[in-house]
Amino acid sequence: MAFDREIAALTVFCEASSATASERRAVMWTIRNRVYDGRRRFGLTYADVCLARYQFSEFNDDRGDNANLRRGARTRDDAPVMLDCLAAYDDVVPAPSGDDPTGSATHYHDKTISPPAWAAPPTVLSLETEHFRFYRNVP
Repeated sequence: MAFDREIAALTVFCEASSATASERRAVMWTIRNRVYDGRRRFGLTYADVCLARYQFSEFNDDRGDNANLRRGARTRDDAPVMLDCLAAYDDVVPAPSGDDPTGSATHYHDKTISPPAWAAPPTVLSLETEHFRFYRNVP
């Protein structure tokens, strides 16, 4: 898709602009893992996965999250954090440089919120960072 890189980088920006570079790459890995999910339940392309309803908060239809999306859309292309979000895409897609630090996670949440219902067993916590918890085997 023509806009996969931009939409994925914008998603990472909105989800993890205040996080570390390694955490931004971990978020990108979860997007990649959703694209390559064998059941194809998340979407077929990076843009498809990012824009799926109720998957990434900035694309939800409410004022708070849309404000975050607008903040990302107003960020200059050459801003250091935006450049790093684009680099995260380039590092992970299409031929990843390095192993998946998330342990094949398809979900994560910010540690400032309570774990969502989907984080309960049989879901497996596969990585915990300063800002996020990453999960695999989410039903």
